Amino acid sequence: MNLLFVDDEIYIVRAMQKNVPWGDLGIDQVFTAFNAEKAKKIIQDNPIDIIVTDIEMPRESGLALMKWVRGSGYDCKAICMTCHAEFQYAQEALKMGMMDYVVKPVDFVKFGELIARAVSQIREEQKKKVQLDKGTLWDYNRERLESAFWEELLTRVSENNPEAIMNQAEKNHIDYDYNEQYQLILFTVRKIYDREKEWEENRDLMEYIIYNISRDVFLEETDAEKAGWMNHMMWTILPEGKAEDIRDRLENFIEICERVAGAGMVAYMDKPCFGEELHGTFQKLQRYDRQNVAVVRGVIDTNPEHEESGYEEHTFWKMRRNLREKDWAAFNEQIEEYGKNERNIGKRELFLSMESAVYEIHRCLEEMNTGKEHFWSKELMEKSRLAYESVESFREWLKTAGRQLQQLNVKSTEEKEVIARIKEYIRSNIEEKINRDQIAEQVNFSSDYVSRIFKKETGISLSEYIMLQKVERAKELIESGEENIGDIAVRLGYSSFSYFSEIFKRLTGALPSDYKRGR
Repeated sequence: MNLLFVDDEIYIVRAMQKNVPWGDLGIDQVFTAFNAEKAKKIIQDNPIDIIVTDIEMPRESGLALMKWVRGSGYDCKAICMTCHAEFQYAQEALKMGMMDYVVKPVDFVKFGELIARAVSQIREEQKKKVQLDKGTLWDYNRERLESAFWEELLTRVSENNPEAIMNQAEKNHIDYDYNEQYQLILFTVRKIYDREKEWEENRDLMEYIIYNISRDVFLEETDAEKAGWMNHMMWTILPEGKAEDIRDRLENFIEICERVAGAGMVAYMDKPCFGEELHGTFQKLQRYDRQNVAVVRGVIDTNPEHEESGYEEHTFWKMRRNLREKDWAAFNEQIEEYGKNERNIGKRELFLSMESAVYEIHRCLEEMNTGKEHFWSKELMEKSRLAYESVESFREWLKTAGRQLQQLNVKSTEEKEVIARIKEYIRSNIEEKINRDQIAEQVNFSSDYVSRIFKKETGISLSEYIMLQKVERAKELIESGEENIGDIAVRLGYSSFSYFSEIFKRLTGALPSDYKRGR
């Protein structure tokens, strides 16, 4: 289908050439002209189906051009463009038989929708003309009846037994063989890789583009009525004899959809079935789509004879080992491998995987002596909600969790080193008066930080640990018998003998004198 674009401003012509996906919309060739005279020559020399023309141009306006087109007997759809939104331009354009008008600057998405509508109208008119020329208008209407017939088989609007289906087909003069088996294929858009704005603003247009791609890639002309969109799922019914090598054709179709429409498509297929079984197969494929959390692009064969190996519970014992050994490289490799070959992982398996992962991570945190509150960042909590929805989101959560664990492990290792330095300082200066400010100065951290990490790592406060070490040293000195208890108390930094005795009894259960007699 050919289109002529007429505008005296070259930058507008170039913008339209670059930003409108003409091929996706069913346009085979785009001719351009910068004035009406050149446009007339192109129309005379080439079959033009659609004309898009600016209204205000030097020498001859777009409206004058369209008067010449209509007066010369050329039959084509026409769309006008103007920098003004006044109704007088629109009204005059419509009088000239133009199907619509657009206001500059052009919204490319809406303009694409308008072109797609024009292409659709032309195709319908061409079909109708062919049928009228043959004197068989009934065949034109029959195509619509046939499309509705197959959709009814899927949705079970009609009775689903062979005799009732045959009666309905005969009543509507539809060619249907109850002994024929059919291959049902269901398509869904699982991910948008590109052209997000177009998908968000005009999903119907993007679905129309995908349907056109399917007609070019694997649908024959006689199969066009056995395909369509329903609740954002595209269905196709192929006679079994035309379904050979269908997987290769579907893979090609999916690749083109990603490249042209920016869509990650999944095609679900089952074994061929009879017409009365299409409804059950349709429901089965819909269930697979609802449960699919693993595949965002590709073909899923739900036939048990061809089904993939399925979910294997082998991931998390390896994850547990990698976490315990702090082998972060192996942990990340395990994440990348998860679900790659299990195309039929369902929501239940994914839920159990997420729960298992959280359990193992919490065990790792316990071994690191790190509270859960330090692990669950805002980012992790937000990603955890999505992790139950798809394998891809689950992997992303695991990667984030792995990075968080690694950072906590590094921090825990650093803290352990600080604790070791603190203990060494206390041991070396046990016979001196020691306080937390002195210790903090030695390890180059604040007093509050030193107290906090010491309590977290050891379970006791810094002052309590100092007292325990002083009492242990006192026991060593008492056991040596070289000094009396009073001198030992002074040596260990206690100015009050009674306070020293009280601390000693609280930590050992006996007074220093009783301990000396009982050793």
